Amino acid sequence: MSKLSRFLLPFTVIVASIIVSLIIGSFYFKNEELKQKREECKSLSVGLMRQWNNIVGVTYNELAHECYVIYKDPKTGDIKKSPLDFMSTSK
Repeated sequence: MSKLSRFLLPFTVIVASIIVSLIIGSFYFKNEELKQKREECKSLSVGLMRQWNNIVGVTYNELAHECYVIYKDPKTGDIKKSPLDFMSTSK
């Protein structure tokens, strides 16, 4: 029994450190992926922002995995939010 208990603590420490490093790595990867999606969203919206003067901003919704354009409705003056896919590139 003493041989088993002698190797049990180092084995437990190694397994725990592997699990912790996997968890930290997954958070880092998710954060980098989110940054990349936000940058893609901004770059896709540049053409729309040049063409339309009522666009207030652009945001990425990570729950819906979509890029949203925030704009001022010319008829009502209300601020609205629409997925980038729904936005028309022609006036």
